Amino acid sequence: GPWLSFVRPGLESYVRALRRQNIEPEIARLGEQEFHEVGFHDPNEQLVTLVEARTFSPATGEDIAASVCGDFLEYSLATGSIEDSARFWHGLGFETIAEGAEPHPWRRIRGAGLVIGLHESARLRPGVTFTADQIDARVDFLRAKGHGVKTGAPIAPSERPSATLRLSIDLPIYLLEDQASAD
Repeated sequence: GPWLSFVRPGLESYVRALRRQNIEPEIARLGEQEFHEVGFHDPNEQLVTLVEARTFSPATGEDIAASVCGDFLEYSLATGSIEDSARFWHGLGFETIAEGAEPHPWRRIRGAGLVIGLHESARLRPGVTFTADQIDARVDFLRAKGHGVKTGAPIAPSERPSATLRLSIDLPIYLLEDQASAD
């Protein structure tokens, strides 16, 4: 499945900090002639990798085109315990930025340039979530382009317009009506 990758300078010494938090790396490539990489799982079996240096050039504002899916909201992740998951991610420097109870308990955390949505839902597959206005029009456009889209998303209350886009890679994309534009 998908994994989360982060850049962490000084990775070799950071491994000690991970171990102090009872995070034991399952992958540790830290040799003098190796590209430094460390991998481990979060409490929900989400694979996380840390690399010493970035392997890409970040996009600039003018390089980013408008997205048919809307604005990035979060990487959505199912959890059996929001408290355990949040404690794990808080230990890595993430902070809680929002939480709620509908359609199931959820908490949004932010850190290291990423927002993660923790959802207590057995129906949820890890995926990327976007918010946008005019969800119905976006769904029609995506279907016209030949994409598999179904109405509804497991992270949205039934009254909130939403959809799930399935790609050939095993990563659903959840589309939620932007609540600001719906009001």
